[in-house]
Amino acid sequence: MKFATKIFISLFLLSVFIAVVMTFLSYSLMKDTLAKNYESRYRALSVTVSDTLTALEQSTERSMKTSLNAITEHLSHMEGIPTNEGLKVLRDGLGMSSIEIVRKDGEFIRSTDFPTAKSYNLFSFCDKYRNLFNGQSSYERTPLMPSAMHGRVTKYSLIPLPDRKYALNVGFEVDFLGKTLTSALRADKNIASIGFYTPSGVRLGQFSNQSSEAGLQEMVKGEPRGISYSNGYLIIETQVPSEVRHCCECATKKLTLAGTDEFFYTLRMAVSLGDLHAAIASLRWTLLLIMTLLILVSYFAASWLASRLVSKIGQVNQKTEQIMNSKDLSVRINLTGTDEIASMAHRFDRMLEILQESQKELVQLENDRAFASVANQVAHDIRSPLTALDVISHDVDELAEDKRILIRSAVSRIKDIANNLLVTKRNFQKSLSTSVISSESKPSESPSVQLLPSLIETLVSEKRVQFRSNLQIRIETNFDANTYGIFSSIELNEFKRILSNLIDNSVEASLFGGNIEIRLSAIEDQILISVTDTGRGIPASILPKLAVAGETYGKTEGSGLGLHHAKVWLERWGGALRIISKEGKGTTVFIMLPRVDPPSWFVPRIELETDSTIVVVDDDTSIHQIWQRRFEALTGEGLGPKILHFSTAAAFHDWLAIKPPSACSMLFLVDYEIRGEVSNGLDIIESAQIQDSSILVTSHYEECQIRERCKRLGVRLIPKAMAGFVPITISSHAGVHQMPVQGHRESSEGNTHSI
Repeated sequence: MKFATKIFISLFLLSVFIAVVMTFLSYSLMKDTLAKNYESRYRALSVTVSDTLTALEQSTERSMKTSLNAITEHLSHMEGIPTNEGLKVLRDGLGMSSIEIVRKDGEFIRSTDFPTAKSYNLFSFCDKYRNLFNGQSSYERTPLMPSAMHGRVTKYSLIPLPDRKYALNVGFEVDFLGKTLTSALRADKNIASIGFYTPSGVRLGQFSNQSSEAGLQEMVKGEPRGISYSNGYLIIETQVPSEVRHCCECATKKLTLAGTDEFFYTLRMAVSLGDLHAAIASLRWTLLLIMTLLILVSYFAASWLASRLVSKIGQVNQKTEQIMNSKDLSVRINLTGTDEIASMAHRFDRMLEILQESQKELVQLENDRAFASVANQVAHDIRSPLTALDVISHDVDELAEDKRILIRSAVSRIKDIANNLLVTKRNFQKSLSTSVISSESKPSESPSVQLLPSLIETLVSEKRVQFRSNLQIRIETNFDANTYGIFSSIELNEFKRILSNLIDNSVEASLFGGNIEIRLSAIEDQILISVTDTGRGIPASILPKLAVAGETYGKTEGSGLGLHHAKVWLERWGGALRIISKEGKGTTVFIMLPRVDPPSWFVPRIELETDSTIVVVDDDTSIHQIWQRRFEALTGEGLGPKILHFSTAAAFHDWLAIKPPSACSMLFLVDYEIRGEVSNGLDIIESAQIQDSSILVTSHYEECQIRERCKRLGVRLIPKAMAGFVPITISSHAGVHQMPVQGHRESSEGNTHSI
């Protein structure tokens, strides 16, 4: 055999060997990387779901404790034990699922949901509950567990009454468990099933994407096993800590492990390996094709370059050994020259480049940064409503209506933000390097006609609560006389975000305190909203740049998107943005919007006769005082229409029974939400058949179902916040008396810039 042939055989076999080894090493490395990324992806999702469930349980715990204190305070003002019906009113008012009263001997004597005669004894669940009555415990609670009465997942809290002869047992049937698990299930098609269990394996909730769960083994009791594989599925079991670490009742019900009362949850997720197997199969075929091509090239190169191979074979072997030992695909042979061996080395280097690029692309496909972007926007948008809720939740137990309005507004805004985030997530850009969602993105809601005075007043109330710890900051509103009934067509959530950011900017500019004034006025068909502060002001050279994306002033961590975002949305609504500022004096930001006609439900004016009778039905004393002062200021005390006040539906019905209403001479101003009443204001109006002479005065005026019912009944609406501003005229033989509404304007000076 010729030496050249031997060299050729040696070179060819070596090339084949290198190709096979490199292919095998590349396949093993990439396969392991794919598998690890797959596991990391769903392990992170499991942790996210676990953290969400923990946070929701903590929130439920705080809400239940607040409700228990409210019930205890309510019962302290009552004589005797309330009836089951009374407890049902408390249950519905506080949003709980059940309320029971337990006697000192452990017997249930009152219940909103089941006959007490058929109930269990409290001490049969846990003997430690006796401590509630002997003074050794003032609060007991349970984790999420199936109810002994109806089997649904419920959380219970117990607190003794002051005399410790009785105890309150409040149950809250949770729905966030099912919602959270189904949301996770729907978010990824690879998740075959997801379940939530007690330490003993009792199922609290389980959902599946498949009609058949073949291959998905049941939960194993005990500590979670972490990550495992079973019948074509990736099984991830995560321990979720409970607010209640030790539960005597859980041990009695065999929800914990035998011989211990330690309690925790286990989240079990079964993930299909179909996508992972498909990616590995694609990788395998790609590498086999590359190896085949490499062997083919090696064959012809070895045949043609056998005579020259000897001189450089040592260098080639050295490089190939380095690549094999280090498993570093960035290493190159880099032979110089134009001979056959150098050409083969160049091709080999090109093959390594292709393999390295393929590896980077596969890893990049697994990167998912959408959750980080969503979390960033949540932290920015939800800060003000959550601050308002946190402060109000620590306030007095029995809330006045203005605080109920504030809480309702904050919760509504959180829901709007959450809905907007869902749409943003669906339209998330393919480029994962972008961390800020453009403000020019497609709007998530359609413009709607909104009442601006009430909307602005509610938002300013939130901001006052948010910054009330800063005693040097005063936030005030100033509405002109002609601002009652001002409507504009806007996206509600975006308008709140714009005005909230402007007020935040004014507070940040007022380093040493000062006044912040939000003014509202209207000139013909234009609406003008201004936010004025007495802060440090803005240099004239900076003003033209402020509405440009990325430009900011005076903020070390500012993104420069706030004013740009406001400008884009205001122009979309047919409005404009303008800034006036003077260094050392302060800044005024003007929002200009087009005015639109009010909706049909709105009451532009109250018109009365001097012999009319006005009947006010409201549970808030301040509302009665507002109406009293307004009518007396118009006609004088003891003159003009007669005013009657009722704070309960029972008192109003008793009066109606004595004196039936005359529609032609009476006006009824009725609140929608009356504390302690099962029926609402519309129920009262409909039952009394006074629709034609009634006006619903309510802070719920934004709710569609209330507007639709008012439209069906023919009842008009006045937002409760506008009760002090609605124009009133009283006609008599001597003429017409009109109730004035005062307002004023102030001028400002400084640098001006229209945006």
